[in-house]
Amino acid sequence: MKKSACSDVAKLKLKTPAILFDYIERWRAACTGITTARTYFEYIDEVGGQLIQRVWSVKGYKKGDVKYAEIMRRGEDMEVKFCHCDYWTMSGYRADYENPEWNPKEVWSWGSKEGKTAGWVWGTVMNKDILQRHDAHGTYKKETGMHMYKYLVKLKNEPGIELLVKNGYGCLASCTYMMNKKGRTIAEILKVDPKWVNYLKGKGRNELIACRKPFVRTEDDADYYAAMLADTVYKPLLKYVGKYFRDLYPYCEKIGWRYCTWYYADYLKMAKDMKYPLNERKVLFPNNIVEAHDKVAAEYKLMKEEEKNAMMKQWVEQLQQYCYHNEELFIRPAANCSELTDESEQMQNCVRSYADRYSEGSTAIFFIRQINTPDKSLVTLELKNKRVTQCYAKHNTQPDQRVLDFVSQWKGEYGFA
Repeated sequence: MKKSACSDVAKLKLKTPAILFDYIERWRAACTGITTARTYFEYIDEVGGQLIQRVWSVKGYKKGDVKYAEIMRRGEDMEVKFCHCDYWTMSGYRADYENPEWNPKEVWSWGSKEGKTAGWVWGTVMNKDILQRHDAHGTYKKETGMHMYKYLVKLKNEPGIELLVKNGYGCLASCTYMMNKKGRTIAEILKVDPKWVNYLKGKGRNELIACRKPFVRTEDDADYYAAMLADTVYKPLLKYVGKYFRDLYPYCEKIGWRYCTWYYADYLKMAKDMKYPLNERKVLFPNNIVEAHDKVAAEYKLMKEEEKNAMMKQWVEQLQQYCYHNEELFIRPAANCSELTDESEQMQNCVRSYADRYSEGSTAIFFIRQINTPDKSLVTLELKNKRVTQCYAKHNTQPDQRVLDFVSQWKGEYGFA
């Protein structure tokens, strides 16, 4: 979106539209005799050939008084500017219309005149939260599926979408980034086979994507694919199933939704990383998803460990220079993932979870053991940036004094902290 010629819309001195006062009088009549009520008025201005969206907050009181204030502006660059306090308190809405200041910052800090926070809005309120409350109450155009102002800005910059809207494709107006703007026919613009032109009338982005898939052959196929795209469970699976997408729903019904939401998605992800032939139906839809998942998970774990071990090798070679011993104890670096897992099981700690960091060289893991029992874990030690950050015996307890003395000697030998 190009930058507006009057991009700093907050500083523009614009007249209040006369139609707002008509709206205020109607609101005054509606509020007289009832409790305090709030409404919003939206207006689209044009300044120097550029469009500006303006929103007013209008508050009516029981005795017929009405206060109003412009609370938001937005230029064609879609950057939102705020002014005035307009927020909830414990008793409802509160508005402070004195000394308005435009605030183009990312967040707006609400407070009373004394500088104290008012109501339950503490600290800051994100623009998104305010927009959900104040922006475009009921003014979305059904034909386009987008806010009227956004549609007008888009139409101003991409006149070709008028052809789509007038021919019944308004719901695709927000998808022009997916289209051929130089096309001469609807099919060329939408980049689909002409057979889909009638089907796509009144349809949205998901249907457009479906019609471009080579394995989607009928309108029922397109409806089915679009529905799966809109479903948070199915969508991640679609990139794997390809031409077998019609078999996905009955398969998930067969294996049960519990397994579909986790086991199946996890199985497909690992199978892809393991380079399984997912273009084969028997691989894509295993008869027993639990067994298939566990089998792939074991292979996947082994593959990842091999990758980490390869990365660790060079780091472990560097750490070998810090091996040390006395007559009773010795210290050495962990050699691979398998040793980290064994250490974790013996010591009942979480050192196995350090495998990624260890393989990347961002930390170092050492084992302290007795010389006469080299395979039995005694103490696990972490060294980071030449500083001992952790040194624990079984169950993350403090080591005995002989081990602490040994660690002090080791640190002194190599200048560690």
